[in-house]
Amino acid sequence: MEATNKFTELEEMRSQLNILKQKLETQKIVNDKLMRETMKKKMSWIGNYANIQAFVLYPIIIIIFLVLKIETGISWGPIIFVYILTGIDILLDIKINKMQESDWESNNLIATKLKLMKMKKYRMRQVITSIPFLLVWVVWISFELMNSTLDKGLVIAGIIGGVIGGFIGGFIGFKILFRQQRTNDEVIRMIEDIESGE
Repeated sequence: MEATNKFTELEEMRSQLNILKQKLETQKIVNDKLMRETMKKKMSWIGNYANIQAFVLYPIIIIIFLVLKIETGISWGPIIFVYILTGIDILLDIKINKMQESDWESNNLIATKLKLMKMKKYRMRQVITSIPFLLVWVVWISFELMNSTLDKGLVIAGIIGGVIGGFIGGFIGFKILFRQQRTNDEVIRMIEDIESGE
């Protein structure tokens, strides 16, 4: 009788351990899913920013420089150059920062981590490559404006204003870049936490 009671208690303990194990597995699956959703949300602003550049900022740039061309009579060269430069820059932003739904699947997180690391590297390369082209364009358009029929005092004031605006824009651009890099670092750490928990 005592052996039967012990056997029943042992079976009951096994049953409870199985229930506990199932609950822990379910909890782990839920936690992993929540982590992946959080990572996806953290990265979503970067993709949205690239879309804003393409569909809001680029049309504004086109209009501003078209008006500048019409008002000043400068050649099309620096205008077309800035259209091409910003267009390529925006396309690279979209390509570099593109994430897919499959990137957040649990069996794909190692590849996603590598993708995020490459993303950081490509962003920095893009910035370093863009700066010399931007400087060439600034010199070019300044030269064009200085040789236009506009009043030289007005042109110099415009160039000074443009340089100040460029520094402010550059400062904002670098803040956005560093925020993008920081977001990538946070998501990479989250993936590493999931990996270490496996």
